[in-house]
Amino acid sequence: MNYTAFLEGTGKDDNRRRIKDILRYGNARLECSHDYIQRVFPTAESSRFSDVEPITEEDLAALRQSDKAKENVRLMYQKMLSFWKIDDDRYKEWGNNALLRLWNRNNNHNQWRMTRVLKSLALLQMTEEYKDFTMRLSAILDLRENNRDIHITDETAAIWRENFYTGKEEAR
Repeated sequence: MNYTAFLEGTGKDDNRRRIKDILRYGNARLECSHDYIQRVFPTAESSRFSDVEPITEEDLAALRQSDKAKENVRLMYQKMLSFWKIDDDRYKEWGNNALLRLWNRNNNHNQWRMTRVLKSLALLQMTEEYKDFTMRLSAILDLRENNRDIHITDETAAIWRENFYTGKEEAR
């Protein structure tokens, strides 16, 4: 798959979709479709849930230089924040909030998606979004410490923390 052409909007993914098609997905389709996240937020790792190939160094270098591709990833990032109901500070006032049931369950596929987005933003060197997502996930983990209604496994929490923005990334 040519990630650069796909994310710039000039090509299609391996399922013949354009990025603009995925950007139009409603929440039901975002929840039920399980293969778009790997295409829009590529990583160097294989996926357990999709046969899409990991991103190549060539595509990665091109994407890091492509304002258009980054803009489309940014739009999808904002869409995912809204989908997960963490696009504003609502999530900081949880309790047993029905809005969060979409992903607030142990080993939920949306938590795995969040992990992929975090890793992809780092890999694509989208620093502002990477910092922002780190802040949001970190706040969720802080809330988890005192709220038994927040269901994130220790394993997921450790993976998130391991991949959080630290500032050292900019030295690369």
